[in-house]
Amino acid sequence: MELNLKTSILKVLAYFDLFDYPLSKEEIYLFLDRKADGNDFRTGLAKLSNDGIIFRFNEFYLLRNEPALVKKRIKEKVG
Repeated sequence: MELNLKTSILKVLAYFDLFDYPLSKEEIYLFLDRKADGNDFRTGLAKLSNDGIIFRFNEFYLLRNEPALVKKRIKEKVG
């Protein structure tokens, strides 16, 4: 994966991490600071996750291994 794309993904997740807010892949893509091919983006996201740099729970990604944040987001989304 291109280093700039990796950095862009991590910057998006880092910003929302300040608010304890996990993001879906669509939301991450929306906030990237550069254009990215959809396939490259999905591959990059999967690689970051597989390498343990980011974490995925259900449809959400975050920098911390805290599934409770995803539960909180889903609860807020529903209620």
